[in-house]
Amino acid sequence: MNIAFILPFRSASGGVKIVIQYASILRKKGHSVKIYVPVIPYRFGYQLKNFKASFWQLHGILSNLIKGPFVYLPPEKYSISFIPWISDLFIKEPDVIVATAWPTAFSVFQMKFSKAEKYYFIQGYEIYTGPKEKIIASYNLPLNKIVLSSWLTNIMIDKYCNKKIYKVNNGIDINFFSNSEKEYHDNPQILMHYSPYPWKGGDDGLQILTYIKKKYPKVKIVTFGRKKVKTLPLNFNYHVNPSKHLLKKLYCQSDIFLFTSKSEGSPLPPLEAMACKCALVGTKVGAVPEYAENLISALLYEPDDIDALKNGVELLIQNLDLRKKISLEGEKAAKKMSIEDAVNEFEVAIS
Repeated sequence: MNIAFILPFRSASGGVKIVIQYASILRKKGHSVKIYVPVIPYRFGYQLKNFKASFWQLHGILSNLIKGPFVYLPPEKYSISFIPWISDLFIKEPDVIVATAWPTAFSVFQMKFSKAEKYYFIQGYEIYTGPKEKIIASYNLPLNKIVLSSWLTNIMIDKYCNKKIYKVNNGIDINFFSNSEKEYHDNPQILMHYSPYPWKGGDDGLQILTYIKKKYPKVKIVTFGRKKVKTLPLNFNYHVNPSKHLLKKLYCQSDIFLFTSKSEGSPLPPLEAMACKCALVGTKVGAVPEYAENLISALLYEPDDIDALKNGVELLIQNLDLRKKISLEGEKAAKKMSIEDAVNEFEVAIS
């Protein structure tokens, strides 16, 4: 098949990484795959008079022109197809075209292709990423929908179902994310992914880690994220946009992975951590309760329940046997979630 993915931007976000990984594996399976990115980035629904949106759009244009048609996922870079803006004027009709974020869904819907099957790859409930009414309107478009969790499936069926909905169980590179020489520490290392976006729960996580560090000063706190952070409490060790190999090293060295997000589709960092035998303490969002079982392969709590998450981290600090059990069961669960299986499911959905 000739498959076209439409990305809203070239920044290496989690959603962009997933699309690039899927595209790479689909190519290996014999498909012709192109990834299109607009040189003029989307404004995500904001009007021209919105200074911040205008600034970032101009910044995006300059970045695209300077850095060229690549997406950088350290230490590698992947080729993409730059076009002025997303339109059928610049895209040869494929067999399948896939929107990957809510602004791209409108672009795909408006394309006047005669035969191409149109899909909307919904990786999260994006109501926080622009004007809510426009995002909701994107879910009502008559596009075939592909989602990454039962939670998203239920939302799309209950509120927005116009056409078929396919569920894909997202996965990871289980051969790469592994840990054959796990060491357990009396004074554990806690790892957390930090994002400044409110729905990611980063400030909740920092509040928990600050409490833990004060109560257990010998515990080591390590964090990572896509962008530089000016200040972190108590001089936490922070890694900016770590490479895949460094990220694996952090997972393998750490004993507990704290995940405090409030809304997700199918987040990969908790799954990657589990595959590296790092015990998960996290929130019941998106697909997390589908790949992690509470009290067996993870300790899971409701979003915003900071006290419960705090208690979960303390429980694993104090109880080494439980930490080992969660670690080993977490690895077993994660090894069932390979990205090859995910792409096979995706391939069936678009066939």
